[in-house]
Amino acid sequence: MRKRTSKERDYADLHCVLPDPFHTISPMPLTCPSCGNNHNFLVKTLQMHVVRLDDARVEVNDEGRPAVIEVLCDECETALKFEDFDDAVRKEMLLTLGAR
Repeated sequence: MRKRTSKERDYADLHCVLPDPFHTISPMPLTCPSCGNNHNFLVKTLQMHVVRLDDARVEVNDEGRPAVIEVLCDECETALKFEDFDDAVRKEMLLTLGAR
């Protein structure tokens, strides 16, 4: 077994290692019923903006969070019902998109 260099020791001292539960990533329980795809999905969102026209300038007065309109399988384009998704998947997707 080789000895660590001083740089390796310094690096190891500065970075902590998280306990095992933090290293495991559970799979998202979302699968296309048509083709079996469980990785890539197209999420269509809609975001509303209230704009104010002032002379030749356009200013955004209010900006809503995006709403999920449709979810499609990215492989076969089958429409999936967002409301039927597992709660954890739905919440994670909304959080990731910053949507409501």
